Amino acid sequence: MRPEWLRRRTPTSPVWMKDRHVITLAASCPPPQASPARTDRTVQIRRAGRWNNGDQMTGCYLTSLPFEFMRAVADFDPEWSGSYFVPRATVRPPVVLLVQVWPQLDKWKEAHSSPLSDFGVEQNMAAGAFLELMEWLREVLLQDAVFLQESYPDHPLFQDPVFSCPEFAAHSTAIQKAMPVVAEKLRTVLTQQVAAEQLAERRHANLLTVARDLCAKLEEFAQTTCTVTFSPGRGTAAQQTEVMSARQGRRRAAGDAITSAMGPPSAARPQNDLEKQREEHVQVDKEKALDEASDMVTGRSQPPSFRLPRSIGSVQDLMHLWRQGWGDMPSVDSLERDWGTRWRLSEEKTYFSTRKIIVNEVRRRAQLDGLAEGVVARQMDEEWGFSSLDKLFKAIRRSRSEPVTRALAAT
Repeated sequence: MRPEWLRRRTPTSPVWMKDRHVITLAASCPPPQASPARTDRTVQIRRAGRWNNGDQMTGCYLTSLPFEFMRAVADFDPEWSGSYFVPRATVRPPVVLLVQVWPQLDKWKEAHSSPLSDFGVEQNMAAGAFLELMEWLREVLLQDAVFLQESYPDHPLFQDPVFSCPEFAAHSTAIQKAMPVVAEKLRTVLTQQVAAEQLAERRHANLLTVARDLCAKLEEFAQTTCTVTFSPGRGTAAQQTEVMSARQGRRRAAGDAITSAMGPPSAARPQNDLEKQREEHVQVDKEKALDEASDMVTGRSQPPSFRLPRSIGSVQDLMHLWRQGWGDMPSVDSLERDWGTRWRLSEEKTYFSTRKIIVNEVRRRAQLDGLAEGVVARQMDEEWGFSSLDKLFKAIRRSRSEPVTRALAAT
């Protein structure tokens, strides 16, 4: 009989739970079935590796990779199922050959598998797995030796009598008959590769021909002459624009090719102020027409707009932007040469000025020291320890103002 204090502390079950006809929720649910969603590769790997304890497989081992990926990493072609099948593995070596490779293997395997044997060998799972591996390797060795002997006939391994007996010769003939399937597949792959290479060469030759024809047409189209004549009042101004080559696409080159010829006036030279003022208007219109003709020749009527990239943090990168460009942005030197200041944004004035001072300092040092600009830029980065370009700009400006301050103090 239980003590009184134990009866007081033991909870009593409700009346409805004492009824035998009550069916709990867990008992009423059907047993879990394998849903189609659980037949994916991860579940297959878990089942194959017998990983059923939560995330231990993912947390401890890298076996949660898909089978296709693992096979591709092992250099198997996922689209060719035959690459997982080695034809020579279907030809099993005869027993008379197997027993000649590691002759004591069968004896040790029998001793390990029979606990009542007189050898006194202790059963061990690792030892059993090792013996099974050795049994499989001697079969693989005899299968691969057929092809390795052809490549390395003088190897000491193949001087063993087992590779010169009649049984091995018969085994070699059987394996050679099983290989034409693989040889045919490799021959097909080689044919496809040769055809693809020939097609690529033909396409490359066609592209070169098209490129040459396009260059010739561009040269032909570029040999054009444009004549613009303005006749305000009694004065006559004739402008002749000639593009000698398609490579003169920039504004300066086009401006150099523009020649201006003032024709003889149709009347007497202007003598009074009215005629002089009219002539000045003609000159202004002429210069405006020259600009428009230059834009028409270069094919660009509106200047581009670019913002200096903020990711540049070293003098070497800044010089690369100035001379060669950065990403989709052309070089600053080419923009300044072709468009002057028209390509700059108004809000970029201060930022551009600070970077321009650094570039001028690099070029000044390069001219004084007789070094390349890239070498000077690298020296400045090493000198300032790759600090921000803003700090470098302030240091340059401070160094330039110090001589002026000393000169004023001396006076």
